[in-house]
Amino acid sequence: MKELILILSLGFFAILHSNAQQIEMQKVFGGYTFSKDGKRLNMKNLIKTMQPNKEAYQLMKSARSKNTLAMILGGVGGFGVGYSLGRSLRGEKVNWAVLGLGAGALGVGIPISMSVNKKIKQAVKLYNTSLDKTSYFKPKLKLIINQKGLGLVVSF
Repeated sequence: MKELILILSLGFFAILHSNAQQIEMQKVFGGYTFSKDGKRLNMKNLIKTMQPNKEAYQLMKSARSKNTLAMILGGVGGFGVGYSLGRSLRGEKVNWAVLGLGAGALGVGIPISMSVNKKIKQAVKLYNTSLDKTSYFKPKLKLIINQKGLGLVVSF
């Protein structure tokens, strides 16, 4: 009987603390990955998910446009630097103009990319906190110990 009560209590505790509505962030090299209900979200799906929250939606749209610019600058910069270094490794004359433009594009693209990650992270936090405010069912689970023993209290 005690095992059954323990199993039911742990199951109830897990249900109370899981919120499948929230967008989860996981830090990876170069940014974050996002998922909801166990499914990975790309930028398009992330924006679509945040559409009900106007402020988070606007942040995501702004982040998407800056992300496009950062990707273009990163691609151009990577090509310029890679092309110049490749020529150098083959013993050919280095085109310093292409190398300089590539390095400059990377120098501008990296801070923009960091700004994009910051905006997306801010939008996800804003979206998740708005979900907490709209939830009507907010039970609290407390573990109590007194003279009678150990107990579990659920308050609404």
